[in-house]
Amino acid sequence: MANQLDVIRERLLSVEADHPGWSIQGRASKGFLGFENPELERLSLNHHEGVVDYWPDELIIRVRAGTALSDIDQVLEANRQRMIFEAPRVNGQGTIGGAVAAGLSGPSSPFNRQIRHALLGLQLLRGTGEAVRFGGEVVKNVAGYDVSRL
Repeated sequence: MANQLDVIRERLLSVEADHPGWSIQGRASKGFLGFENPELERLSLNHHEGVVDYWPDELIIRVRAGTALSDIDQVLEANRQRMIFEAPRVNGQGTIGGAVAAGLSGPSSPFNRQIRHALLGLQLLRGTGEAVRFGGEVVKNVAGYDVSRL
């Protein structure tokens, strides 16, 4: 099976220069927000999912953008853990990538933490296909503190 990041990169780079842009979606659970543009081609992250690494003792989990929030909940619950934010699970379809992109942290965000405060690092693809990393997997990596400014 091909690396899903490479598949996404190939799709990004396969379009014409006058391409109007992309509508990046996982499970399309945020359509009610009203940001859908029918002129944009859909780039699905449905198959870019799964837990990459999980260190329960360190309270660190690394997942792909298309991973359902409910799947992450299941992994964490096995170790009596939970996420510190309450991103909406619209019809059970929300993904971690969608929650990060929309900045949705749930009703307890004024009292607990927002999703951006839970990120130590992330990797993304620029429109040029270049992979860019921010932060890392440990709190000591100070570059991760800039992730919340994205």
